[in-house]
Amino acid sequence: MRPTLKQKIFDYTHLAFWIGLIATMYVMAALINLSAKNTTLREKADKVEEDLIVLENDVDTLKAQIAYYQTDAYKERFAREKLGLQAPGESVVIVGRGDAEQGVKPEATKDTTLPTKSHVEEWGDFLFGAQ
Repeated sequence: MRPTLKQKIFDYTHLAFWIGLIATMYVMAALINLSAKNTTLREKADKVEEDLIVLENDVDTLKAQIAYYQTDAYKERFAREKLGLQAPGESVVIVGRGDAEQGVKPEATKDTTLPTKSHVEEWGDFLFGAQ
């Protein structure tokens, strides 16, 4: 028995539905994949932009430091601090470096005696009088 024309059309319609459904699912999967890639690239671009801003700030800071290091004020300060030089008519005063040479012990190295009583006994003596 041969299928009638009505049955053939129904079969082709059914086939077209499934082909359309599969094509739609493929397009949706491709769009989701493309959207995920776009999000990842946007995050990477944001990170690169943040890094660029940080690097530009570092470059500006370094330019300012280079400009300062080339000034006469820095050169004079460096000569005074690191090289121990002085301007004509000035006298250098060194503070706090001669104590060790004179044999003076700092406060932290002095001998200290430890209390013989416990804290509870000291509080008892303080509150109720020494016995």
